[in-house]
Amino acid sequence: MSNITKNQHYIPQSILSNFANNKGKVFEILLKNMNIYSVSYRQSMSERFTYEHPYLEDNYLEKKFGTLESYFAPAMRKIIESIESDSFNIQDIKKQSETYMRDFLIFYYRSGALLNEYTLGGLQKEDKIPLLLEKIFDSKYLIELSNTIIKHYDFSIIKSEEDGFLLSDQYVSTCALSIKGQYANLSNRHLGLKDVLILIPLSSKYYITYFNGKKPHYINSNAVNILSGDQVREINTSIINNSYIKCIGAKRESIELVKEAFKFESPSKAIMVYESGRQIAALNKKEVFFYDTDIEQWSYFRNLHHTKNFHTKRNDICNCGSGKKYKRCCLTKTERNYSIVNNMYKEGHHIKIRVHSTAILEKPLDEYTFV
Repeated sequence: MSNITKNQHYIPQSILSNFANNKGKVFEILLKNMNIYSVSYRQSMSERFTYEHPYLEDNYLEKKFGTLESYFAPAMRKIIESIESDSFNIQDIKKQSETYMRDFLIFYYRSGALLNEYTLGGLQKEDKIPLLLEKIFDSKYLIELSNTIIKHYDFSIIKSEEDGFLLSDQYVSTCALSIKGQYANLSNRHLGLKDVLILIPLSSKYYITYFNGKKPHYINSNAVNILSGDQVREINTSIINNSYIKCIGAKRESIELVKEAFKFESPSKAIMVYESGRQIAALNKKEVFFYDTDIEQWSYFRNLHHTKNFHTKRNDICNCGSGKKYKRCCLTKTERNYSIVNNMYKEGHHIKIRVHSTAILEKPLDEYTFV
């Protein structure tokens, strides 16, 4: 393997350099033990011989990604220069972003987090690489997904004046903007669905955002939004929770402020049953919610806590064990759960939900997709 690039990156080096300090270093957190350390950006977000495969020529994928990065890197620099220009035009920046949407998705799918999720699915490297190739070479799928995002999502730029944004090993970060029932959320992890915030990194100072639904109040569409320290921390909480192995930033304190908010939940196996009768078993990625109330609601829903209060009256003591009256405790969350369950049974389609098992039987819901 002497002629093969040993250190193969799963995040573009041109992006990594934009998260480095003036010494070319980034602060990296290893999420399995929460250790934070300084490392050259050239050594970050990479593994030895990541993309080598016995059925591929040496350096095949490394060269392919290198070709993409050769035009992607200057394009990202141009977007940043446009944002910082005194005469910038937000519509021009939006058009530039839309032009490279497919490339954003390709780099997202090649990320280390995606490869790690295939690992969580019990696959070996010999199986993971073909799955990766299937994703990034499916031009029709990438074009359709790109068009869905461009057509149905609002565009914006968010800015941290203190260079405080983090970068996930997922590259693109996503989070749900509302509580949702089980739906066809397979390997695209919310991308192209309703009520979603998409965070595309440019640097520790700038992120491109696409959103649909109840966005954070400080993000306005078609604008450069300057965020406060607390708002940057809220965004970074979503970014670190999109990470699986590592997360980086230009400043150690940016990581320290959100590391306690990291929650790792292994993806579950889901069986998707379509109206045609076709079934697909696939990995269902972990949910990342933007709002705390939705995080609590999701846990409540997944564990079917609302079933404990089937016969509870408003002034009865809640069955959750809090000692409070039902109306002052779980009533609101229970009513929201009933709404979710009703959506899952809409149009008379019977759906069986198995909780605390290796598989969840479900159907895709039109409510969450753009038709």
